[in-house]
Amino acid sequence: MLNSAEAASSSTIVPLTKARASPRHNAWRWQEAHSRTTVEQGGSGIMQLTEQHVIKRKDPRFAVIDAAAFASKNLYNAALYEMRQAFIHEGIYLSYEEMDQRMQPHEAYKALPAKRAQHVLKQLADAWKAFREAKAVYEEDPSRFTGRPRLPKYKHKTEGRNLLIYTMQAVSRGKRSLQRGIIKPFVSYKRRKDHLRRRERFLQHLTET
Repeated sequence: MLNSAEAASSSTIVPLTKARASPRHNAWRWQEAHSRTTVEQGGSGIMQLTEQHVIKRKDPRFAVIDAAAFASKNLYNAALYEMRQAFIHEGIYLSYEEMDQRMQPHEAYKALPAKRAQHVLKQLADAWKAFREAKAVYEEDPSRFTGRPRLPKYKHKTEGRNLLIYTMQAVSRGKRSLQRGIIKPFVSYKRRKDHLRRRERFLQHLTET
């Protein structure tokens, strides 16, 4: 007999593109992962279940997700600048905890819910960890590489987007939505307007300069 209990759930939203050469995305892929603890005949293990939804540009949810992903990109670039400067000029690596404290007063951090912002910083921390590990291996044996490991790169100012990670506590699961098979990330109306307003000001600034 098989018994299962949900242990944790999360949703990741990433852009889809028709062609790799073009940075402009045409849809979002919402990948929802559920981790369940399973017990069968005295044994135990973790089973990962994944469900994917494609949200196209005409979908009313597209603008909300796109605005949040744009804000996620802004935080990614702002935090990456701080980390690159610290490494280039001081030779130090800023940890996730240091970056979280440093970025909290920043406008790009405040533009996202706290947990979304923290996931962006954790994503950067993982990128820098991979860079440090690659750099250490390269210094021991450069022949294993085709070139020197490079610092994490910035995302495009206007076309760039960054992935969004939502825990289930941050996902709206209203009764009517569930009955229709719809799950949508919770973004308040005020926050959505703020995202769109900041994006419009940023794009206007680029056209004027």
